[in-house]
Amino acid sequence: MKLKITLPTLLLTMTLLIGMLAACQDTPENTDTPTDTLAKTEQTTQAEAPTLRIEAADGSATVTTAEGLSYKAAGYDAVSDRTFGFTKGLTVDFGDQFAGDFNRFTIKYFASAPMKITLTYTEKGELLTDVFYLEAGEKEFSAVNPKFLAKVNGEGITSMQVDTCEDKNAEFMLYDLKTETISVPASQQYIKGSRYTLGIDLRWGGAINHVEDKQCPMADVTNMCNKHDEGRLIQQSYYGVFYYADQYVEGGYQGVEGVAYNPVQGGDVNKRDSRIIDFKIEKDRIYIKAQPLDWPLKNSLTPSYMENEYVVKDDYIEVFNRFTDFSGWKHPVLDQELPAVYTVNCFDTFVWYDGGKPWTGDKLSTITDWSNVDPNNNKASHYIQLKEPNTETWFAMINGEAQYGLGIYVPNVDRVLTMRYLSGQKGSSDAKGNPCSYISPLNRIAFKSFEPIEYSYLLVAGNLEEIREVFTQNRDFTANEGFNVKAPARAPYTEPTADAGVDLSVKDGLNSINYPRSTEYSFDEAQKATMLKAVDADPNVTFVFDYGTQQYFAEDYGTIEIEYMIPTTNAGTSYETQLFLCAGDIKAPAAEAAVTGTLIADGQYHTLQISVKDLDFWQGLIHMIRFDYFSSPTAGDTVYVKTFSLTN
Repeated sequence: MKLKITLPTLLLTMTLLIGMLAACQDTPENTDTPTDTLAKTEQTTQAEAPTLRIEAADGSATVTTAEGLSYKAAGYDAVSDRTFGFTKGLTVDFGDQFAGDFNRFTIKYFASAPMKITLTYTEKGELLTDVFYLEAGEKEFSAVNPKFLAKVNGEGITSMQVDTCEDKNAEFMLYDLKTETISVPASQQYIKGSRYTLGIDLRWGGAINHVEDKQCPMADVTNMCNKHDEGRLIQQSYYGVFYYADQYVEGGYQGVEGVAYNPVQGGDVNKRDSRIIDFKIEKDRIYIKAQPLDWPLKNSLTPSYMENEYVVKDDYIEVFNRFTDFSGWKHPVLDQELPAVYTVNCFDTFVWYDGGKPWTGDKLSTITDWSNVDPNNNKASHYIQLKEPNTETWFAMINGEAQYGLGIYVPNVDRVLTMRYLSGQKGSSDAKGNPCSYISPLNRIAFKSFEPIEYSYLLVAGNLEEIREVFTQNRDFTANEGFNVKAPARAPYTEPTADAGVDLSVKDGLNSINYPRSTEYSFDEAQKATMLKAVDADPNVTFVFDYGTQQYFAEDYGTIEIEYMIPTTNAGTSYETQLFLCAGDIKAPAAEAAVTGTLIADGQYHTLQISVKDLDFWQGLIHMIRFDYFSSPTAGDTVYVKTFSLTN
């Protein structure tokens, strides 16, 4: 209970049971998994009962703790027998007791809500401030100086201001502050096992920039991880609100609308590095805490922390990720990279399991076709929605010739994005090269401020049999229950089906035509095809798929094929066709769910193939497809159609 100070002098002496959390940077026993290790930092261990002494008068207080810390506090509006109550601007004055050099500090505290603290100290005679974020609870927090890697020390902490992240009344107590000068390690660090060597770079927020397999059969591949810049690597990356806190100018980043808040572990698009907050390095284990930059902004530290723990085992590499956002913003549901994985470009074949019998050795699926290059960024990509009940959520990028590559297993994800950059060029094995390949297991998550996202994954190298076997043996290593929001729901798995569609080469095919607009249609016995004739502008017909008991799901059909012939007697000179795809939540023709193709008018039969397998909106139950066969015809123009097919 909070008590307003009304007496001239109030002496509060109390005995507290303070459960100090094991610091995130404390290294666990080697028998613990990374998930176990960081989970333990959230637990409270009872200690001996220290004494906390507060002498308060006239709106200020002198605090003496059992840890030997003494300071003066002000800016509070209430004091209880164990905490200060305030909304913002609680100040703590240390005097000159921390006047010596330091490059790392540790505090022990209690906070009833997330807090922001601002430390004031000197550096080479200049007064500086540094901002940090604290999670709620009875915890311990450590951080190194901003110029730690440059070996620049601070010269003493003089004061600390405490504010609540949400600008609401809360309680706080500082139990201890310690400063120290520790040795500065090289920014590039490695941990080694019997097979794997894992490398991370402290300059890039501790993100993975080196994965080496001693059994790699490819002589020109040493590092499988692409490290061309801060945006590559194997790292955490998240997407949040759009145009936040007045930091985005009107029109978005570089005039592009819709740019999101994007904390990236390695740094930003301007090649600025994220900040290392704390670390612990051992022989086979590394713990990292970093403050990421916002990818599209210029050197903008985000109000968030990313934590990683890396462990190298005999057969695999295990990684635990933790992300906590302190912005206070409400974030939308978006696809989140869990994590982003960039490999060398010579890994040119994407492999995953897409069936309904997970972990049984069932047939794998592959992608080798990267011809759908976006000319704006020279990337080819494939977006894949997994189906129920597939829990075999591992993915690999391998070299098709050597049948060797790198796999990642992330339990409880439900889709994946894979890409190749500069795919038209010969695949490069240069880890620093610009060409690269990419895997990102995805879930649609609205991450919440102050509530950590936690998940784990495994990395395994080898041929497909080796990769799959290791993942199968360790498939229950974690459940990743922290993936809190998924949308939309997965489509159920169905056995591969024969091609679907309508047969317009027989007279009964006329029964498949629905809602004709500006169109006359009839069956031509001589052509053995259905004739569609434009009688006015915007002619089209519709094929309905969700009638009766038969159901068709978009995920089962990656291509639409139309067998057609356009007579040379037509008056038109240009023939563009447009298909409006209605599946899932899209139940009526919409411009944002349409694809186009070009028809040939030479009096010969052709088959137009339109790929739809990578379209975000092509998923779920297929309702109908509207066939706008001519975009700008002359009245009387005709097309003969034999088949309109969905193929897999």
